[in-house]
Amino acid sequence: MLKRKNAGFTFTELMIILLIISFLMLIVMTSITKSRSSGRDSQVRADRQTIKLALARAAQFNPGGGGKYPGTAGTWYCLKTTGTNCYNTVGTMDPVVNAILLRYFPGSVYPTPPGAKAGENRYDAYIYNPNLPAGSDPLGVGGPMLVWPSEKLITAQSAECNGQVVFQSGGSGGSNSGVDVYYCYERLQR
Repeated sequence: MLKRKNAGFTFTELMIILLIISFLMLIVMTSITKSRSSGRDSQVRADRQTIKLALARAAQFNPGGGGKYPGTAGTWYCLKTTGTNCYNTVGTMDPVVNAILLRYFPGSVYPTPPGAKAGENRYDAYIYNPNLPAGSDPLGVGGPMLVWPSEKLITAQSAECNGQVVFQSGGSGGSNSGVDVYYCYERLQR
């Protein structure tokens, strides 16, 4: 019998092993990405329920509000306590509205959307409008509206958005300039 002089792997064998390892890593990374995305989606659903419950309580107990959501109709409010704006500078952080709303949130803290990035106001807060005029929103129905950001493109009327998805390309400059941002709208029930 002939013996091999070198008892190592051939180049072809090494390439096959690397190919198998790469394929297994691809499967693992895909699985991790899907589970992270699913976790973010679950967090957004839970946050929305918390926000809707807190806003309903605020409307119920709003002094002199007659069961209406706190704030001025047609104005977008950032549900956050720091900074001055959100939603590409469309929403504002109003201390008076915050003082009314925060007592109805668990721990007097607003939930933060997953994917929030420091210094970027496109993903950093949920926003709401106490009474949006009919036809001025993607759903075309008006009324009280909750809006939250998405890190990915979602098809219209998807289960995640529970409504229409708004595609916003670019931004108002700064850290949002040239970035595609997706937002989900949901009409709040009174």
